[in-house]
Amino acid sequence: GINAEYGDPTSQNMESAHHESVLQVQKAIMASKHAKAFLEPVDWVTLKIPTYPQIITNPMDLGTVQDKLTRAEYISVREWEQDVRLVCANAKIFNLQNSVYYKMAEQLEAFLDKRLPKLNKELQLWSSLTDASAHPEWRNRCSELLVELKKQPEAGFFLMPVDWRALNLPDYPIIIKQPMDLFTAEQKLRDSYTCPNDFVSDIRLIWKNALTYNQPESAAAKMAKKMKDGFRSKFLKLFQPLDEEDIRAGKRRRLSTTDKIMVTPLEKSSKVQDFEFVNLRTNLGKLTAEELQRSVIVAQERNVSCVESTMDAVSLNLDLLTPGDFRYLAKYVAMFRDS
Repeated sequence: GINAEYGDPTSQNMESAHHESVLQVQKAIMASKHAKAFLEPVDWVTLKIPTYPQIITNPMDLGTVQDKLTRAEYISVREWEQDVRLVCANAKIFNLQNSVYYKMAEQLEAFLDKRLPKLNKELQLWSSLTDASAHPEWRNRCSELLVELKKQPEAGFFLMPVDWRALNLPDYPIIIKQPMDLFTAEQKLRDSYTCPNDFVSDIRLIWKNALTYNQPESAAAKMAKKMKDGFRSKFLKLFQPLDEEDIRAGKRRRLSTTDKIMVTPLEKSSKVQDFEFVNLRTNLGKLTAEELQRSVIVAQERNVSCVESTMDAVSLNLDLLTPGDFRYLAKYVAMFRDS
C-alpha cells in the first residue's frame, strides 16, 4: 500500500505533486482492460439486482474516484487508494468467486498493487525536494530541464511574462495573482531558489495560470496541458534514479519492436497533416483486438492523457499527442500491417 507519510490528514487536500502522480496512475487504471465493469456506479435497478444496496452499503466506482481526484477532494494518497480498493472489495463481496466480475476485481487490484511501488518512489521524490542536500546537482539538472522545456513546440506561450497590456487582457492581473514564466524561472534559478521544490513550484505555477485563465479548449490551455505532462515526465527522468527493476525493464524495452522505430527531428517539429490522421485511424481500424490493445499501451506510454475510458470503450484522443509521439505511434501501428 501507500506509505502513510505521503499525505497529511490535517491538510485540505493532497499536495499538488502527489495529486499529479496519483492522477496518472488513476488514468492508467481507468484504461486497463480489467476496469471496464467498474467505470460507473452499479445501476442495480436496470440490472435487476435489488439486493445490491442491502449488501453493498458503501458503493464506489472508478468514475467517481476520478471525479473526486479531479475536484481535489482527497486529503491524502491513502484515501484515494482506499477508494480504489473499495471498488474491488465491493465486487468481490457481491459476486460469486468464479464469476467474471470477481476475477476482474482481483485483476484490477493486482494491477493497482503492481503500480504502487513506482508511485511510492515518485511520492518519495516529490517529498524530498525541499531538502537541497538530497539533490547535490539540482541546479544543473533544473537548468538542463529548462533548456529542454524551451525547445518544445508549445513553449512559445510560456517563454516570457504575459504582456497583458499589449494583449489587451485587463482582467489578467485580477485573475492571476502570481504570474510566472520560463524566463523568470530561469532568472530565479540563478539567484533565488534554495531547493528543487522552489523551482518545481514555479514551473507548475506557469501551467496552472494558463489553465486557470484560458478556456479548456483554447490553444493556450491545450499547450499548457502538454507542457505540464512533458515537464513531469522529464523531471522524473532527471531526478529519479533507476533501480534494478527499472534497468531490467529498460533492457526488455530495448529488445522490443518499438525500439526499431526512429522519429526524425523534422517529424518531431512539423505539424501533423490531416491525411496522417486519416491514415492512422484507418490502420488502427484494421488491427486485431490484441494489436489494438498493444497500440493503446504504446500511446499511453507516450502520453497517458490521450487514453480516455468510458463504460463502453477505451478511446484514443490523437490530438493530445505531440507530432513526434503521433508519428511514433503511426509507425508502431504500421509495423503490424507490414509484418
